[in-house]
Amino acid sequence: MKIKFKRLDYQEKCLQQILGVFKGVYFEKSEEDIQRIFNPFFETEKVKDLLLENIQNLQSEQKITQGSVGIEKSLNCDILMETGTGKTFCFLECVYALHKEYGLSKFIVVVPSNAIKLGVLKSIEITREFFKSEYSNTHLESYEDIESFILANHHKCCVLVMTFSAFNKKDNIINKSCLENTNLFNGAKSYMQALASIRPIVIMDEPHRFLGDKTKNYLEKLNALVTLRFGATFRDDYNNLIYALDSKKAFDDGLVKSISVASVGESDEYFLELKEVKKIQNEYEAIINYTNLENKIKSVKVKKHDNLGELTRISALKDYVVENIVKKEVRFLNGVNLLLDQKEPFSHLLEGEQEIMLKIAIESHFEREEELYQKGVKALCMVFISGVNSYLSENEQPAKLALLFEKLYQQELEKVLKKPLDENYRAYLERAKEDIKKVHGGYFAKSNKEGDEAKAIELILKEKKNC
Repeated sequence: MKIKFKRLDYQEKCLQQILGVFKGVYFEKSEEDIQRIFNPFFETEKVKDLLLENIQNLQSEQKITQGSVGIEKSLNCDILMETGTGKTFCFLECVYALHKEYGLSKFIVVVPSNAIKLGVLKSIEITREFFKSEYSNTHLESYEDIESFILANHHKCCVLVMTFSAFNKKDNIINKSCLENTNLFNGAKSYMQALASIRPIVIMDEPHRFLGDKTKNYLEKLNALVTLRFGATFRDDYNNLIYALDSKKAFDDGLVKSISVASVGESDEYFLELKEVKKIQNEYEAIINYTNLENKIKSVKVKKHDNLGELTRISALKDYVVENIVKKEVRFLNGVNLLLDQKEPFSHLLEGEQEIMLKIAIESHFEREEELYQKGVKALCMVFISGVNSYLSENEQPAKLALLFEKLYQQELEKVLKKPLDENYRAYLERAKEDIKKVHGGYFAKSNKEGDEAKAIELILKEKKNC
């Protein structure tokens, strides 16, 4: 079964807004491009007034008043799109359209995590045939290898997909002076210098997760001709916001649906809050406030590699291991980032409450699954848990929560199979009954082993076109 794509008006409008920024702008080819690997470019200072005029006209037409308008070293544009409205589809079409209209050939998509990277690569794959038919048989080449991307001929349409962790450290291979044949790379000594010389178009996915001065500095080293920030959330103020589809407008226009939420247990809310960051010699340490089991505010001092669960004696925080501390932020290995004076909720769920929530989730899943199965749509139930250890043990075997899920799923499955069902759906459930371990899987921000996690990502992200 293949996914069928069709053009949606609001996505088409987003594309036209992006193309409208460059109205009247002439892109020229670099005389230094001996290898024919550079993007065509414009001198920002020369066309600055025209670009700003275009942006202001686009904002006026869309009645956009948020944020600032201005260009410093290079052009940055923000695109606000609510989650679930096809953000990835939009920025991929943007790649095809900019290649067609202006001959731009080198695009870098920067994402915050490996799971999102795999999702983008899969989206490139499953939209390729659709966009080929829309853009004169243009084939979008996706790259993970930097050297191959850099050396690709400028007549191709190429996209490099990478996480920010691949370039935001001095020791990353991309930043090392390791290129021996510098003539091949127009004189560049490192991959970062080579990327900077081709003047890429940089697309940032989920910009609110690109935090810290170090990451910002390394992003600037890419020397992007244009940076397009696509997100549903922006930590800082908008800069050159050219398209705005916020949550209210998306809901009002029927583009996203509201969800029903079932909750159990007490209504008390528990928070972590980063109160202070200090530099002691060459290392940072942080003061974090937290709500304890008695619902009282306590403080704890943390350094790199500290386990917040061990320091606070709160089991729900055992997966909060400090990965790094910078001036205004603490990053944990589980993917949670704490900004200065920001509160981050966490939960103290008792085992009985966890069982009730899982039971509700499984019942709701079965209620929808048969209908979706008959339409060829895969039903997924996402369960967010407070700690990896409750789902996987240290040796990557199922832990309490996984075993509890299997027991509850088995019980509910027996009830469902006693009801009148579509024949194909019944056969599908009978296959699931033979090996219930296959009906659930998890992937997490950090994992010691990649085998089973890779299979889970494959199932959730890569096999989404299969029922």
